[in-house]
Amino acid sequence: MKTKVQEKSNERKLNNVSFEALRDIELLEERRLSWGLINFNSVLNHFNWGFYRDRNKYPDFHSLGSSMSDHARKGNIGKYQIYCLVKLSSIIYDARVLYENNLIDFTQLHSIVVRVRNDAHKRFKSIEKTQAKKELKNKKLNSDSLLILKAKLAILENED
Repeated sequence: MKTKVQEKSNERKLNNVSFEALRDIELLEERRLSWGLINFNSVLNHFNWGFYRDRNKYPDFHSLGSSMSDHARKGNIGKYQIYCLVKLSSIIYDARVLYENNLIDFTQLHSIVVRVRNDAHKRFKSIEKTQAKKELKNKKLNSDSLLILKAKLAILENED
């Protein structure tokens, strides 16, 4: 008589959504920042608990992640911002571990993710604004790009 052993999945379900994407998060290393940012943003997109209501207030995290990856490739993100993004990623990872071990409930997990998301959004906008100001100072743009950049900078400053 053969017995079949079923492997217990390490996946936890919440509202029919698994934590599979969260397993991909690693602490970001400077040389892997762009990959880490894409992971970080895909996780926040994957668990978009009610975030679609905020679409007018917050842009899609995937576009922010792509933008930050571009800045990372160009070397425009400082070490302090990298450190902050590492900490934000590790907070989400730790929250997942706490939830899986039943040390926090779903409401607490959701609250942590919302706070991390809001903080990350502010940091990303700050990086974009700083980069736009640098490009404006250097004026290494044609007239159309310069006009678009000035408009973007005005919008970013009005958001604050």
